[in-house]
Amino acid sequence: MIKLYPENAATQLEFDKVKNRLQDYCATVYAKNKAIHLRVHTKKEYIDTELQQTVEYKDILSYGLYFPNDFTLHIEKEIKLLSITGAILKEDELIKIKQLAINIRTGTD
Repeated sequence: MIKLYPENAATQLEFDKVKNRLQDYCATVYAKNKAIHLRVHTKKEYIDTELQQTVEYKDILSYGLYFPNDFTLHIEKEIKLLSITGAILKEDELIKIKQLAINIRTGTD
């Protein structure tokens, strides 16, 4: 298999320092956890998707549109349940997702 980057690239680029700095900017426990567990990706499809999401977020900020990045409820579990066929959400779980949808639509927290 062809390597696209040297084995020690993460060390040379001080990727751990970058992750720690990124973690300092995170407002939620979920975001901090995602930042600290970042890893170097080499699959073009994954990188393309992540870059596209970054461009979309940058455009949202550039055009002054609202993005609910200040919403701090932990809904990872609920989001995972939504992807499981036949899974049932409890009332309080649905309310969390509804609140996020309302915040996105109205641009409020």
